[in-house]
Formats: sequence, structure tokens, C-alpha cells
Amino acid sequence: GRFEMVLLDAPCSGSGTLRRHPDRRWRLTPAAIEQAAALQARMLDAAARLVAPGGILLYAVCSIEDEEGVEVIGDFLARDRDFEALDPSPWLARSADASVSSDPPLLEILPLGEGDGFQAALLRRVRAGSG
Repeated sequence: GRFEMVLLDAPCSGSGTLRRHPDRRWRLTPAAIEQAAALQARMLDAAARLVAPGGILLYAVCSIEDEEGVEVIGDFLARDRDFEALDPSPWLARSADASVSSDPPLLEILPLGEGDGFQAALLRRVRAGSG
């Protein structure tokens, strides 16, 4: 079956959590980020097959690396024309509006103060698709 909403909290490099996990700094290599992005792409494709027409796929990672956020989403949208990225601003408090990028629309929170950093995208299935 297909679902109206699917959440993919994908495994990632964890670069947005370095404040709480400083040991990750020593494991955060370009190869590790590349491996994480490849896994995220495969998981995103699999999660997309579970989304009903008109349904939403929420993709989230606790990474602030472009390779794991904006690039994974951009590549996904280029290969799966059944989805479009939604502007997350209507679902956010006004104070978070400045954290939304535009191409593709993506919420990016930097790890400032006590919080962690992450990226998230809302993707809507606009066509039935083959998955």
C-alpha cells in the first residue's frame, strides 16, 4: 500500500550534532559524507515508492553538509519527476523563515547555541508514478 505521509529520518554523517558528539569530528571525512549521501539517495528512492499520489515525503538529516541535504534532494527531484519540493515556510514559525533555502526549498537549521543542526525537505507526490 501507499501512505499519505512518510518520514525518512535518514542516517547521515551527523555533522549537525558535533556539539554533543565531538568525537564525530574525527570520523567526518569526505568519503564518509559521500557514503552517507549514496545511502540517503537509495533510501529516498525506496521511501518515495511508499507515498500515495498527493501524499508527502518528509526527508530529514542531522547533517548540515550540502552533499546530504540540498544535493540529495536536487538529485532526487531530477530523477523522479513524480515529486515536487514544497516550501516548508507555511508549517514553520515566522522566526524560522530565514532558515529556508529556495532551490530546492529546504529547511536548514545551523547548530547554534544549545541546538543541533539539520536539514529537512517536504516532497509531494504530484503524479501516480511507477513505484
